[in-house]
This record gives sequence, structure tokens and C-alpha cells, in this order.
Amino acid sequence: MRLVAAVLLLAGSPLLAGGFAIQEQGAVGQGRSFAGAAAQWDDAQSQWANPALLTQAAGGSLAGSVNTLFIRSAQADRGTTISNILGTRPVGGGDGGNPFAPVVPVPSGAAALRVGPDTVIGVSLNSPFGLIVNYDAGWFGRYDSLRSKLNTYNLALSVAHRFGALSVGAGIDPQYINAELTSALPNSLGAADGAQRLKGDDWSVGWHAGATLDLGELRLAAAWRSGIRHRLKGQLAISGLSGPLAAGNRVVEAEAPIGLPATGSLAARWQVTPALALLTNLTWTQWSRFDAIRVVTAGGTTVQEQDYRDTISLAFGGDWRVDERWTLRAGVQRDETPTRDGLRTTRVPDGDRTWLSAGATVEPAPGWRLSASYSHIFVSTEAIDRSEPFFAGTPLATTVAVRSSNSGGVDILGLSAAYAW
Repeated sequence: MRLVAAVLLLAGSPLLAGGFAIQEQGAVGQGRSFAGAAAQWDDAQSQWANPALLTQAAGGSLAGSVNTLFIRSAQADRGTTISNILGTRPVGGGDGGNPFAPVVPVPSGAAALRVGPDTVIGVSLNSPFGLIVNYDAGWFGRYDSLRSKLNTYNLALSVAHRFGALSVGAGIDPQYINAELTSALPNSLGAADGAQRLKGDDWSVGWHAGATLDLGELRLAAAWRSGIRHRLKGQLAISGLSGPLAAGNRVVEAEAPIGLPATGSLAARWQVTPALALLTNLTWTQWSRFDAIRVVTAGGTTVQEQDYRDTISLAFGGDWRVDERWTLRAGVQRDETPTRDGLRTTRVPDGDRTWLSAGATVEPAPGWRLSASYSHIFVSTEAIDRSEPFFAGTPLATTVAVRSSNSGGVDILGLSAAYAW
């Protein structure tokens, strides 16, 4: 059975960020396409990009945001076929519709507190990976994916200390993950489709660290967030198979070891004038950890090649302080896809992304900052050309060749409120 196809969601997520990472962690940084994120202190949520930035907090800080995504995604059939002892024929079916909900909110929040002249502690709650994708039943890619749901919840606990011009910070990341994945199964000749469903969850822990160096009007920064190794544990349910395949209907315990990628960032912030700051950020993501997906049941281990490649994203942006109350910002970013041609799937209709963003902050009262940001993400159109075998070694051996073209784009509206004392 093609159990491994049910876990492909964990190897990538369309349209949100490179692979399946969710960059949208705060509305202020979104307004500059997260340029200089590891070097810029906006509010308590800045610690997500670099814990060393906590030393910029004057006393205490509370911040929360909601980044709302409006995602468009479409699949176009380029000749998807199914092959068995009767020959090769089109799978047929609709285009699946837009698999994303009309509105996808991504909330996050953080707090920081100075506990000594040079020491600050912080906590943030984020969802660094995740999506919910639902294709219409009966669509042409149903043997590849139907429903894909992945959630992660990360509690980052950090501490930072200043040594003159140098600040360093570090912390731990307890993280919870859960997933529910479904797809159709080709059945005995002439019979309706079967179905498979995988559910699993896990807790694990990672770590993060960073540093900033202030050289007059220039701040240099470096940050690292470790990869986190999860081992999802749950159940695989296969149903609806008939005739000679009926023996495959079952509910079994299943495990899927998944390694979420590490990231490293270099950033700079230059205060050009009292009103103008320019920022840049380069982030490397270790997607090559996804060389393969391995799924373990009592019947053995199934392996499917992924061959992801490491990626680099590059962003440039700036802030313009109009007056004592208002700040405007803008930025651009280029973010690569880690997926490769021939291995991409409908669960992972990923493409290169180009961000254009703008935002504003108003300070309506002492200590308060209200921010809004808008981003448009252009996503490159990519081909999906992948063949998957079913029931190999049996008289009903079947191969489905998914041939599709994915296109889409994203608009993001970010809103945040922060209070500092």
C-alpha cells in the first residue's frame, strides 16, 4: 500500500513560505517582507527572529498579531492517467477547486521582561509550520491527495544578555505537531475508489540562539534555529477496497519520523538618518534533511524519495519615521522552493515566491503601537509530474501518473498591537 503518499504533506506546503515554513510571525516585520528581521527590534515578537534582540526592550513588552492569508491555488490537468492490466486511461474528474479556505488566520504572541540591568527574558507562542488543504472529492488528483491538515504549536522560551555592544540570546522550543491526511485508493476493476487516512501527533524540543553587534548606526546580527526531529505516532486506516484487494482494509498503528529544517540568518540594520533605516536579511534553510520520507508499520517500512534542496531567501526593506506618531515601511523578498521537478506532488504544489510588502505603525498613546501590513506574494507556476505505484507485485498492480500544472498567489493582511513599559 502507498502509505507514504499519505504523509507527503509533511514534506512541504504550498504558497506560504519556502517548503512548509510559515514566515508570518508578526505584522510589523511583514510590512518590510521580514527584511532585517534578525537585526530589528519592533516589539516582543521580534525575539522569534533573534533572541538577542530582547536586550533592546526598555522594561517589559507585550505583543500580539494576526496575519490573515488569502490564498489562491489551482491545479490544471495535463494528462493524469491510471494504468493497470486493462491498459492506460485518463483518471478524469474535476480540477479540485481552490483547496484553501477563503480566509486563513495565523495568530502569534509574545512577551518580554527585563530582569536585570543587562538581562531580559522572553516567551513567544507561534505556529511555524502548518496548513489545511481540502480538494473536492472526485478530482483528477484524488489518488495523490484529498485532505491535508498539519498544525504545529511552538512555545519559545528565551533569555538574552548584553555585554557592551554585543548581545547574545538563546532558548528552547517545546513543539507539538499533529496531522490528518487522506487520499483515494484505486480499487478492484470497476469498483468505486477506496480511501486511506493517516492521523498522528508528537511532542519534541529544539533550541535557538542569536547575537547582535551594535557599531554606532549599524547593527549586525546572526541567528540560528535548530531543526526539530518529530516521530508522529497514530493510525493508518484503509477502507473501501473490494474483491481481491479487500484483505488490505485495516486499521494499523503507524509512525512517521519527520525532521523539521534548521534555519540560519544573517541580517543588518543601518540607521541612515534619524528618520530612515535600511534593512536586509539572508536566511538559509536546511531542507536537504528531507532526502526521503519513511513510514513505519508492523508490516515494515516504506520509503519515498524527496531529495529536497537547501534554499536561501533574501530580503531588503526600510522604515521611514514620518513623525513622533507614525512610521511607514516597505520591503521585498525572494524565497526559493526546495522542491525538485519530478518529485513535486499535489500536496506540495510549491513554487518560488516574490514578496512585495508595505506597512505602517501608529503610536496613539505612550507605550502603545498599532500596526498594519499588506503583502502580495507572486508564486511561480510549476509542473507536477509524478508516478506512484499501487499494489505492486499483485495481478492488480496499478500506476497513477499525476500530470498537473499548479498556479497561485497569496495576499496577506497583518494587524498587531503592542504595549511596552
